[in-house]
Amino acid sequence: VPIVSFDMLLEDTLFPPNPRSKFVIFYPLEGRKPQEFFGILTATEPQPRTFTDATSLSETVTHASPYIAVALKLDKAVVGIPDLDKIRQLFYA
Repeated sequence: VPIVSFDMLLEDTLFPPNPRSKFVIFYPLEGRKPQEFFGILTATEPQPRTFTDATSLSETVTHASPYIAVALKLDKAVVGIPDLDKIRQLFYA
């Protein structure tokens, strides 16, 4: 499974893996070839969030990375939703 560092994509800095690092493997969407698995190395575990209203998602911010589909301000942090299709294209044209 090909793996890319998500932090490297966002910050152009390669942080060495540490005990908190995670590999997140994405299964291809329906209709894709089975060999199109890919993964990302991330410094921390992705944190799923559930939203009950659209106002939580209304504070979008600009993010320069083409690998972020949407960046949001949640509480005091800026979080990014990855553009998985752009990341997949790194491996499979």
